[in-house]
Amino acid sequence: VNEEEKPDYKYLENFVNKIHYHNWGNNIGFIRNNMESPCKFSVCMDDDIQDIQYQGLPIENFKDLIQKAYNGLIENNLYLAGVNAIHNWFFMKNSNEVTTNLKYICGALYFELKHPTEERVKRELPRHGEDFEYTIKVFNRDKGVLRFNHYGIKTKYFGSGGINLSYGGMEQRQLAMKTACEYIVDKYPRMA
Repeated sequence: VNEEEKPDYKYLENFVNKIHYHNWGNNIGFIRNNMESPCKFSVCMDDDIQDIQYQGLPIENFKDLIQKAYNGLIENNLYLAGVNAIHNWFFMKNSNEVTTNLKYICGALYFELKHPTEERVKRELPRHGEDFEYTIKVFNRDKGVLRFNHYGIKTKYFGSGGINLSYGGMEQRQLAMKTACEYIVDKYPRMA
């Protein structure tokens, strides 16, 4: 979020304890590595999500999903939850609705309970692959992550602005993605 965009988010102050404004490109890493949250439960969401869907249809109440995530984390004694990174119901319909095994938790929309030991999971990757790395590290620490497989997000993952600009274009971004994938496969060969 740049200075000109901040007024667009002012209304959220009535609903949340803290809004963290940070320029695009490395938000998740900055928040995960540096922010001390006084909150027991956090909802982290990119501002460019166009829609959140359940079984291929737009959800009517985001608060219901938030409550499901909170309750699911408590019930399963887990600390990280998320939704499918895609919104195409065709690719979701044969999956269990909720799982706790190792499944990717995308940084575009995730829910997190503060860990009781305050054992923070730090990421090593700068931007690409950090969601995969974070999911694996939290899974190893907690022996599970909660994933709502029938929920998905609609967003523009490779739009012309945002992170593409921060890399200097799509070609440089793809090179960074390749490097991150190789790192994850090397570091977590049985999990990647």
